[in-house]
Amino acid sequence: MQEESFGFESAELERYFGSFFQILIWVFAFIIIFDHFGGGFGGLFNE
Repeated sequence: MQEESFGFESAELERYFGSFFQILIWVFAFIIIFDHFGGGFGGLFNE
C-alpha cells in the first residue's frame, strides 16, 4: 500500500516537474537564440 501511494505522489511530481522543465528549456533556448543573434546581452544593451 505504501508503494502505491508513493507511486501516485511520484507520478504527480513528474507531471508538475515535466511542465516546469519544459518552461526552463524554452527560456534557455530563447536566451541562447537571443545571445546568438543579439551578439550577447552586452551587445544588446549597447545598441
